[in-house]
Amino acid sequence: MTAQNARKAPRARPAEENTADLADSVLRFGDEPEEPRYEELFKIRGTPYKVLVNPSGSMMLKYFDLFRKRGSNPAFSWALEQMLSDGGYEALLSDDAVSKDDFRQVADLVLGILLGNPETLPKSRKSS
Repeated sequence: MTAQNARKAPRARPAEENTADLADSVLRFGDEPEEPRYEELFKIRGTPYKVLVNPSGSMMLKYFDLFRKRGSNPAFSWALEQMLSDGGYEALLSDDAVSKDDFRQVADLVLGILLGNPETLPKSRKSS
């Protein structure tokens, strides 16, 4: 799997803008969201499925909000569906070739990416 770090370094700002930020203690965020990037995470019967490798902070917050309001299972199910592309979620739901261990590995990686935990990312992602 080719990979890049799931988080992008902050953009540099002119020195006077940085000074103003420090003076008024106001956090300022970018104008545009980062373009979504997907990378292959797993294959089922030879068909590759991808995962979002740069989820937004708002996606993580939505996960926590659902967790608090509806519980861990609905929150996790939502996150898995949001993070997997190209029918990956449906494939996990419907293909009997997916073992419990297979599913656990996917679940751990997806939550690791969503929560920004580099320890759960594949080795190729850690080194970027």
